[in-house]
Amino acid sequence: MLFIFNLRKQGEVGVTVQERFEYDSQNRLVKHYHQVDNNPEELLAENTYNDLSQLVNKKVGSTSGSAPLQSIDYDYNIRGWMTEINKNQMAATDLGGKLFSYKIKYTSREGIENPDTAQFSGKNVVPKYNGNIAEVDWRAVESIGANPSTTPKRYGYAYDKINRLTAGFYQNPQNPNSKENTESLAYDL
Repeated sequence: MLFIFNLRKQGEVGVTVQERFEYDSQNRLVKHYHQVDNNPEELLAENTYNDLSQLVNKKVGSTSGSAPLQSIDYDYNIRGWMTEINKNQMAATDLGGKLFSYKIKYTSREGIENPDTAQFSGKNVVPKYNGNIAEVDWRAVESIGANPSTTPKRYGYAYDKINRLTAGFYQNPQNPNSKENTESLAYDL
């Protein structure tokens, strides 16, 4: 499939952008190409899927025949819920050329339950078994050439009895109870 866009401002020379997409026999996006004017076409993304049609790897950015700028791996649990992105880098001392690592926890909690039980009464981070996310951990490159701390950053989520999000607690690795970037929600119904 090919899309062509002609972009220009009034009084300026136009720019032609071509987007080309390749799909497999199951109509899943396999490759996405991008070309500006007469410059060489570049492969923006190449996707790989498992037998359940879940995205398991995405290679991002390259010119034809060269190594991708980034290779992103995805993992899922038996229910089909995404659980990790670049999981092998979560505990590694460096991210191995990856920009980030991400872990989604549904049925477990490793961080604090509540940073301030007086201020956030009843808004506790607890394991969930219904698809709600209890906690997420991540590590990310914060400056080029520097590896992030091996201690992941963490966000925990609290829900009410009808599964509405009621709070989100950022847990600073140096001080999980700091209450920075903490949000509390209330509903009128």
